[in-house]
Amino acid sequence: MKRLVPPLGFTLVEVTIALGIFTFSVVLMVGLLPLSLKSAQQATEATRVSKLMQQVGAELSQERFGTAVTTVGQQKEWAFDYDGNATAEPSSTYYKITAQGAASLKLPGGATASSAILRVKLSASTRTGAALPPATITIPDTGY
Repeated sequence: MKRLVPPLGFTLVEVTIALGIFTFSVVLMVGLLPLSLKSAQQATEATRVSKLMQQVGAELSQERFGTAVTTVGQQKEWAFDYDGNATAEPSSTYYKITAQGAASLKLPGGATASSAILRVKLSASTRTGAALPPATITIPDTGY
């Protein structure tokens, strides 16, 4: 009696279709790679700028009220390299944070000069010209 054995392995058509699907998938993934790298770089820049703005805001909060940028209309700039370290060299500047006094408000019921707050607008730019959102901080006059 002759035994019928089912064929083992895949046919040429099945292998060709499988290779076509695999190739299509790889091409799609390689095509999306530059987009994902750009998104990752933008996220990194946004995180660094956010931390730098927090640092500048903390520094401004420690200054005496009425000095540096803590008066309306005055402007001050900070320069940082790619890693977020302060720098004075224009060639190594990657991030630039600008602070400008926006509005001084007297607090209601305040009888002394130390009862005021100042709104300071912080804006950031990069060497690549990336659009980064500005921030506004409020600095109280602590009276010292």
